Amino acid sequence: MSERIQCGYEVIAWMNGMAIAEDEEHNLVFCRIPEDCCDVGDVLFDEDVTLIDTLPIQIQHDIWAELSKHGLLLE
Repeated sequence: MSERIQCGYEVIAWMNGMAIAEDEEHNLVFCRIPEDCCDVGDVLFDEDVTLIDTLPIQIQHDIWAELSKHGLLLE
């Protein structure tokens, strides 16, 4: 029996009702779930998340600015 390997995304922040998470390659994703369902540092999986670039451009810019302000992005 083959086992599916899932990619994990670590939650790095909460913004506007979304968990913001990244993978080991620093790809950003989001998940709209209640904040009390997971904490910063928890791991979300592929079936739970959507790429940040599917959001409207202004929301993407707001997320990038907020993460950058808090030093959560690589330069």
